[in-house]
Amino acid sequence: MTDDRPPTELPELSHDRDLLAKRDQAVEIAQGWAERICRGDLRTREAWPEHDEKALAIARQQVAPIAGNDPRLLEDLARACNAGVAAWWVRRPMQRRIAPTTWRLETAPDERERCMFVGDGDRCERRPEWRIGSEAGLDYAYLCGVHLDLVRQPGQLAEVIEQPG
Repeated sequence: MTDDRPPTELPELSHDRDLLAKRDQAVEIAQGWAERICRGDLRTREAWPEHDEKALAIARQQVAPIAGNDPRLLEDLARACNAGVAAWWVRRPMQRRIAPTTWRLETAPDERERCMFVGDGDRCERRPEWRIGSEAGLDYAYLCGVHLDLVRQPGQLAEVIEQPG
């Protein structure tokens, strides 16, 4: 038996059930949305503007297909979606935090004592934890754990560096 009442007149229990069933979908939509937009100038933002009205309006568009014609559900799913983008933004990988053209590797006599990563002109101060390179060992870099995922190419060899005791 179907209930023909408008969504705003349905009992709260029905709304809660729909929200529970679709909240995870909204968060998955958020992750895809975040991955698509984390480019250019947005990449340098420390945090996602979770309570910004423009961000919420876009979140409403993202979740509208799963919200049906229930405005209450649309709002709750949009908030869940926007919170999902904010959560992804906090844990986003290093490749999504820094523009590809703003870093380089620097070979120096102290490369085994200091990470070779240079970002925005400043060389990383951390001790290297990893050595990445080619099978022939001709191209290599000594990197800290923070910068490993940014520099390492898919399938590239990486080995842990034994730290002096």
